[in-house]
Amino acid sequence: MTRLVRASAFILAVAAIAAACSGTRSNPAAPSARAGSSGGAFAVAASAASPAVVEWSCLTTPGCVPSTGADRAPGILALVAPESPSNLAASVSGSTVTLTWTASHIGRPDDAPTSYRLEAGLSSGASDIAKADTGSVATTYIATGVPSGTYYVRVRAVNGGGFSAASNEAVVVVGSGVCAPAAPSGLQVFYALTAGAFSLNWTAPVGGTCTPTSYEIDAGSSPGSSDLAAFNIGHLITTYAATGIADGTYYVRVRAARGGALSAASNEVVVTLPHNTTTTTTSGPLSGGWSGSPPNAGWSIDGSTGACVVNRAVILQLTQAGSAVSGTLLEQFTILSRPGCATQGASYTFALTGTAGTAVNGNGTLTFSFTDEQGALITFTGTYTPTSISGTLQGPGTPAGTLLVNKS
Repeated sequence: MTRLVRASAFILAVAAIAAACSGTRSNPAAPSARAGSSGGAFAVAASAASPAVVEWSCLTTPGCVPSTGADRAPGILALVAPESPSNLAASVSGSTVTLTWTASHIGRPDDAPTSYRLEAGLSSGASDIAKADTGSVATTYIATGVPSGTYYVRVRAVNGGGFSAASNEAVVVVGSGVCAPAAPSGLQVFYALTAGAFSLNWTAPVGGTCTPTSYEIDAGSSPGSSDLAAFNIGHLITTYAATGIADGTYYVRVRAARGGALSAASNEVVVTLPHNTTTTTTSGPLSGGWSGSPPNAGWSIDGSTGACVVNRAVILQLTQAGSAVSGTLLEQFTILSRPGCATQGASYTFALTGTAGTAVNGNGTLTFSFTDEQGALITFTGTYTPTSISGTLQGPGTPAGTLLVNKS
């Protein structure tokens, strides 16, 4: 962020500063009491308020020009990111965490912090629990209702020039220091039309105070066992596509993970390979399962639009009879962790209807529409091949992104 100071404007500004370099002024950066700000496990309960009007003097204000300053060259004055805060400390009382730190050193007034950003994670240096702007220059942050767990917390200063380096890291232990999420539910298996492949889909945990940060897949050769696989998928999207799986019978469950803590297992599904795909096909080439997951497939939205959700995993289950296409579109996503965007997962299923063009050498056109979770009509226009579907999604008046899914 830059500001251009012209010579004539600069001289007038100097005169104005000289006339106003004592007395009182409004303090636009004064913090105020806030409640319920989004911050993952941490929520602002209150921040100490500063006076709305402060006494000041040019003699005690760095950078104030008391009477002259025309010798200062006009030009571009670039904002500089603040220096990092220091001496971050935490105190815990029950489920209430109080963070305090020393404010950033202020050089020029223009480069002073306008707020602070709190970062908290389940491991050192991570920010998978919170990355939230406090919206205040207060150097105290109070979070209530924090679930049991061990958190690694840092704070950064913010202004128009960017973010400072992180402060020292404080380790916060609440309760027992362990917080396991509730169990996922509704685990389902969708068989692919290709050998050795299937997709899993489940519903995120409901209730509890510990939100998951990822999921673990357990698979065994007998009910309840995990002798064949137990691995973390590394994200919050509630779907997993497996390929290259040997023929056999597998007993599969999913668990929610939060750091090193695991939930109880979901319901168990039995996966049998090879699968008789004739029951999942009809006359049309589009019939069956199609899926795509970020970052290379799925539903993608241009991040420059400011959208919180820019990547979504998608599973299509389609039935084609002649030119008519019907089925469902299942989407799963994780909302980005950045100011104004919460960090959470969500899953929605929509009924769709559409029309397929006549295939030529296996390739054709496809359109379909559905109503999303916000009641908006979304229309897909694109093409299909024997192995993929791709095209654009159009919302009410604005593009809704692109879609790429592959034959499951």
